[in-house]
Amino acid sequence: MKETFGETLSIEMTNMLIMAISASFVQFLAGVQMTTGYERTSDLIVQQNHSRSSTV
Repeated sequence: MKETFGETLSIEMTNMLIMAISASFVQFLAGVQMTTGYERTSDLIVQQNHSRSSTV
């Protein structure tokens, strides 16, 4: 009885740990994508400003 209870408990804890790690990993990926997207847009704006200043 004790062994089975311990096994189920450890399995539940492992599943919770895996879910928490995957959730944090997804959030990390989303944050990286947001930062890279922001950097890309800022680079585009900088390029547009350079092209405008060069044409003028």
